[in-house]
Amino acid sequence: MKKIQWMPVIIMAGMLVACGKDDHLPDGGEGPGNGNTDTTYTTIASSGTIQLSEARSYMAAATAAGKMFFAGGNKTGGQASATIDVYTVETGAQSTLALSLPRERHTAAAAGNTVVFAGGNYDGTHASPIECYDAAGAKWLNPGSSFPRFLCAAAGLDNVVLIGGGFYGNGYYPRRVDIYNVTTQAWDSTQLSKGRAYVVAAAAGKKIVFAGGASNDPTVSDVADIYDIATKTWKTSKLSTGRADLVAVACGSQIFFAGGYSNTSNQYLDVIDIYDAATNSWSTAKLGVPRSHIAAASVGNFVLFAGGSTAAGPSDAVDVYNTKTKAWSTMKLSMVREGAAAAGLRNKILVAGGNGSAAGKSAEVFTLSK
Repeated sequence: MKKIQWMPVIIMAGMLVACGKDDHLPDGGEGPGNGNTDTTYTTIASSGTIQLSEARSYMAAATAAGKMFFAGGNKTGGQASATIDVYTVETGAQSTLALSLPRERHTAAAAGNTVVFAGGNYDGTHASPIECYDAAGAKWLNPGSSFPRFLCAAAGLDNVVLIGGGFYGNGYYPRRVDIYNVTTQAWDSTQLSKGRAYVVAAAAGKKIVFAGGASNDPTVSDVADIYDIATKTWKTSKLSTGRADLVAVACGSQIFFAGGYSNTSNQYLDVIDIYDAATNSWSTAKLGVPRSHIAAASVGNFVLFAGGSTAAGPSDAVDVYNTKTKAWSTMKLSMVREGAAAAGLRNKILVAGGNGSAAGKSAEVFTLSK
């Protein structure tokens, strides 16, 4: 169980927080929280587990070129990891890559066939080098560095990846958002309306949304910063309630901001704020169990919210939403997991790693059927 105190000294002491793990590329593009959005499935079921190369929690996940990437995170002993577990969806083959430096409390996102790994902490240092992997060409690129930070968020859309928010130290929560164009390998920057860490991000339509988080303010944030990549302009909206340690995942034109923890009420939350990029409107739903540190992903018309932290400890709860029927259902993981990472692609969703019993070295596979 993790009850977060929103103070820089506590953050520096090593809070383990998932950072913007579930980003999305719409219209059939590849990214965690997405797979074949033009395909309608009728069922989703657990189809067993696979083993990761290394036990860890709070990884960053992304997908590109038919592969899922689960990168970095915290090893069992608390050290940062440089390992990337790679899962090829079509064949089920597993392999590994390595980051150039270990990262924890970092983020990942994909645009096209390029996966971007950014931010994080290693040996008490905030990571500034950006690492990019060309998943189609199976080669590393050299994009340079962005602003050093951790507890940040990233999302990819079309040919750009945005990396925003986070914490730098000495009470500094940057507003800066770095924009990386994977086609030209050029950098640009813009700003959030308010700097904050523990923020999450996801994309749908032509919009990328950074929401929630915490900073020097005594209460967690309800701010949702919405960036239009076509016009390169921002609009600001609000979540129904402020929170951090939430998760973001997109499906079709909708982005789901689920769960989290509020230091105002000292409660784990069950609220889901749903932003529709097509209509620029908001609605709400509820999780079956209030929790934070959830892993979330989507494939086709199904969105899955798995595990997390509750007042009683790590959770095995799974909430599933069918965007076609607008029906909610519940399932159970095979074991409790908090701080897991999730990715969805084609007809598979993987929920990988996390804290709780033997969760750290396994990934649960969910298969969707028509």
